[in-house]
Amino acid sequence: MDINIKTKYKSGDTVWITCLNNNDQEHFPMAVKIIKIDLQIWSNVTSEVQYFVDGVNLYYKENNLFANAEDAQEECYKLNHRL
Repeated sequence: MDINIKTKYKSGDTVWITCLNNNDQEHFPMAVKIIKIDLQIWSNVTSEVQYFVDGVNLYYKENNLFANAEDAQEECYKLNHRL
């Protein structure tokens, strides 16, 4: 059985994440490049997609990645103002 998997982003894409500045406890947007995508599949159902980005030792789920700086900045604003 063939499985056709589509992800929102692909390896090599530049996306935006939110980062926390520990000095002032403010979130800020940062552009990063996706270097690896890990898919967890059970019983032919994609259960989790993890994106690894250059320079960060964490993985991100799609809802924590942003296609542009404006969307990432909006999320930072929400995090900084606890909206």
